[in-house]
Formats: sequence, C-alpha cells, structure tokens
Amino acid sequence: MKTIERLGLYASTQFKNRADMKKFLKKVVMVKLALLILEDDPTPNQKKVWEYHMSELLKMDCILKSNLCNMFAILISLCDFDMKDHVESCTAYTEMDDELDSLKLLATIKKIIYS
Repeated sequence: MKTIERLGLYASTQFKNRADMKKFLKKVVMVKLALLILEDDPTPNQKKVWEYHMSELLKMDCILKSNLCNMFAILISLCDFDMKDHVESCTAYTEMDDELDSLKLLATIKKIIYS
C-alpha cells in the first residue's frame, strides 16, 4: 500500500489529469469519464456547450491513455530483479509490454505478491 500511495503522490505531481491517475492507482480499474447527454432538440447554446464538453473529454481520454502507458514504464522500473523475473515469465507479459497495459501489470504484480 505504501508503494501505491507514493505512486499516487508522484502521479499527482507529474502527470496531467492527476485525479484520474490517482483513482486508477487506488482502484486499479480504468477510470470512466462522465459523458454529457445532449437533449432532444437542443438550443444552439446547449449544442455548443455539448460540443465543447465532448472535445475536452476526448482530450482528457487521450491524456489518460498516455499517462497509463507512462505509468507502465514507471511500474516496471520500480520492480526489483526477482519481481521483474516473475512478471516477465508470465504468459501475458509480451501482450502487456506491447500494449503498455498498466492495469494488467498491476494485477499481475498483486497476484505474484499475494501468492
């Protein structure tokens, strides 16, 4: 838990969309961004607000995906030699490494630690 708290602190100081990264590290699940629903027959102002919200949401989603790829590199670099050896020996490691999937990496590390 200390490591996760320190990673959360690091992520909250170094990454964009800091809160999303901290939520990801705490829950180890993909953060879902809130969608704004456009009403039927919207006014021009409501449509502009919705378009702005959606463009910001797309930007945030791209930033979050980029941050998660960066977090993969950070997580794997923090592993000691034995943990890296265990993680790299997993059958799903090549897929994780190709996709830079932080979620699967954290799940694998937790599985190794608790078994």
